[in-house]
Amino acid sequence: MILLNPFEIDIYPDFTLKSKDTLCFASSQYYRLVGSNGSGKSSFFRKVLLPHLIGRKVPFLYFDQQFNRQIHCLKAALAVTKKEFSINDFSSATQYLLQSYHDNLHQSGVIVVDENPCLSQIIANINSLDYPMTVLFISHRPEDEIYVNHEAICESISETVSCVRMV
Repeated sequence: MILLNPFEIDIYPDFTLKSKDTLCFASSQYYRLVGSNGSGKSSFFRKVLLPHLIGRKVPFLYFDQQFNRQIHCLKAALAVTKKEFSINDFSSATQYLLQSYHDNLHQSGVIVVDENPCLSQIIANINSLDYPMTVLFISHRPEDEIYVNHEAICESISETVSCVRMV
């Protein structure tokens, strides 16, 4: 379980991300963070959740909005380490990252999917992991449908995390 104490963090000179409440992310649960472009969803991950995970040594896997950059880094790492795995597209990169996460960590952790184009492949692979994962989907379109085991995910933390534009 991940508990984030109330926070108030200046993101930009005129933009503050804050929560008056403690946020709780339970293991084996899926969460959805929804908000418009620029509302602070990715900033919440980078400035609040990520430092918490690193500070407590919680294993995590992050699928960035610009997943193609992660793919290039992954290809370079595989070339340097001479591992035998072919990364040809988003799907094969997703499969490799989740399988490596599973094979090397052998424990529960956190997976964050930030507006990633491979959402359906990620969900399918997450469901095959042997360890309970806390999963956070970040989306700027509330109409995005996120399904796990053919059931729509309806749990949202968007009401708990408030993004306030300071004037």
